[in-house]
Amino acid sequence: ISSGDMQFVDRSRLNSLFTLDRDVGFMLSYQHKLGEQFFIQESVSISSGEGENINISNVGGHSYNIKLEALPFGKFKSRGQYVGSAIERETSPRLAVAITYNLNQKAGRERGQKGNFIVDESGKFYGKNLNTFFIDMMFKYRSFSMMAEYAYRSVANNDPFVYSDAGQLIGTYYTGHATNIALGYMTENNWELALRWTDVNPTEGVDNHEIQYSFGLSKYIIGHKLKVQSDLTYRSIDLSEDKIIYRLQMDIHF
Repeated sequence: ISSGDMQFVDRSRLNSLFTLDRDVGFMLSYQHKLGEQFFIQESVSISSGEGENINISNVGGHSYNIKLEALPFGKFKSRGQYVGSAIERETSPRLAVAITYNLNQKAGRERGQKGNFIVDESGKFYGKNLNTFFIDMMFKYRSFSMMAEYAYRSVANNDPFVYSDAGQLIGTYYTGHATNIALGYMTENNWELALRWTDVNPTEGVDNHEIQYSFGLSKYIIGHKLKVQSDLTYRSIDLSEDKIIYRLQMDIHF
């Protein structure tokens, strides 16, 4: 979902920790229809695996991605499967379900396309194969919207820790799994109430378990082009480090 079409002030922690994000490469997509309204789209890509704005030579392998997306009840209005909230009120139920698999060979960064490069003091780069799996869905009907996503990342030999030839720990791949579910209801005058639950479970020793509960209140003046959004989040890390976060923003897009 574009940063200008989001339901909350910011993306979930699942996205920030597991996203493949932008990369440099080639992508091929094909869409076809089964029956009257069942659409299927397949996408494959090959890219550098090191993310955007990298102007050095590729230090690892490449990233290989395949995605299968299904719309069993027909297409959304205005490509609504990629837009947060029920901006375009669907007169009949619409559902999109997608499965994605990514292999980043000899990933040179801690989160594949994101994070720090894994390099020792002499400048030697190290890399392992990263496997990332996503399943997500978007459902919309009238004033109701629901988005759910699950992410899982593992590393070759299931050991996320990287050691130099001298035996020093020089990097840690971010592995584990996370779940994110968001619900929204749009009133007749374009106020939206939204709830979001995010559960991040990294591999033991990589990071701490984190849970977030968010309540959002937004006013859409001209859809996502002009809106005021706020959200209140309760964050718990390892069920002990609790924090309340409040955010408010106004978005204008041309």
